[in-house]
Amino acid sequence: MGTIKDIVEKVKNGSISKQTLTVAFLCGALLLVIQIPSGGQEKKQQPDVKEEQIVRNENEAYVTYMEERITNALATVNGVGAVRVVLTLKTSRESIVNKDRPYDSEHSKETDQTRERNVTNLHQGEETVLIEGDIPYVIKEVEPQIEGVVVIAQGGDNPIVIQEITDTIQVLFSVPVHKIKVLKMQS
Repeated sequence: MGTIKDIVEKVKNGSISKQTLTVAFLCGALLLVIQIPSGGQEKKQQPDVKEEQIVRNENEAYVTYMEERITNALATVNGVGAVRVVLTLKTSRESIVNKDRPYDSEHSKETDQTRERNVTNLHQGEETVLIEGDIPYVIKEVEPQIEGVVVIAQGGDNPIVIQEITDTIQVLFSVPVHKIKVLKMQS
């Protein structure tokens, strides 16, 4: 085909109908639309790196805070001495959002030659309650669960101190005994 001037001239002369030109234009536009990637599909295929980084930072901050608190508490216990605490997490912080569960029911009566039936259809949905646009309404925050604890203490070779440290960790975090390890700190 030629330039746009040639196409316009052919439309004026009648060698190309306006209908044919319109169809060709629409086909071209359709091909362009098909080639443009959809933003919605990209988001679903790629994980939200920014959100993962936020969760990781929150978890690290929580672990650091709890390690410091336990270290400060254990350092005041007789016989423990200098201490270092290492925690691992089982789960991360979880936000529980409010859900609206609307439902509707539909009742109908079906009759055939031999009998009559009552039919009830129940349709139930679930929608997250939002505040201020697209921010979910959080009803509860669940703190991360501790998976295991390692305590390195100067008094880590004394069985009484080991028992005191183990009992303290169990009381604070409900961590089973086999997930708590107390070690002797290097001199």
